Amino acid sequence: MPGYYELTIEDDRLLLIKNRQRVIVLTILFSLVSISAVSYFSLAEYMAGVTHLQDNYVSLIIFISLMLGVAVYTIIRTVNDKDIEIIREGKSIFYVNGEFIQLNQENDFLEVQKQTSSKGIPYFTIYLHTETRRIEICKRMRKNDYETNSPLMSEFLGLPIRMGKPWIARQVRKWMGLSE
Repeated sequence: MPGYYELTIEDDRLLLIKNRQRVIVLTILFSLVSISAVSYFSLAEYMAGVTHLQDNYVSLIIFISLMLGVAVYTIIRTVNDKDIEIIREGKSIFYVNGEFIQLNQENDFLEVQKQTSSKGIPYFTIYLHTETRRIEICKRMRKNDYETNSPLMSEFLGLPIRMGKPWIARQVRKWMGLSE
C-alpha cells in the first residue's frame, strides 16, 4: 500500500534519495573530465620523455580521488542545506509514493471518494490534490485498515478535506483523529 510520512530535520538522509541521480551523474561527469585531462597531460609528458608512465598512473589516481571527493561532498552539502532550510522555514515536505512533495496549505486539499468493492464492501480512497497533480495516497480506508496500514498524520491532514456527503466527512475525520 502506498504510504507517506512527513520529513523532519533528523530525516536529512532521506533528502539524498531525491537527488541520488544528480549525484551519480555529476560524479561520473567529474570522473570523465578528470580522467581525460590527466590522461592527456600524462600522455603528452610521456611522449616527450619527461617522466615515467607509472608515476602518471599514481598522480592520475590521486587527482581523480580528490576530484570525486570534492564533487560528492559539495553536492551532498548543497542538497542537505537547501532542503533542510526549506523544512526550517515551516513548509510541509512529504515523501509520497517514492517522491518528495511540498504542500501548499492554501491551495492543496484531500479528496475522499467512497467506493464499493466487487464484493459489495464499501471503502474510501484518499487523493492528495496539489496545484498540478492528483496523487492517490491511500485506498480501502475502513477503520481497521486505517489503524494498521495507513499512517495518516493529523499534521498532514491540516489540509481541507473535500467530498460529496457530510456524513463521509464526519466519519473520515473521526478515523483520522480530527475534530468533527
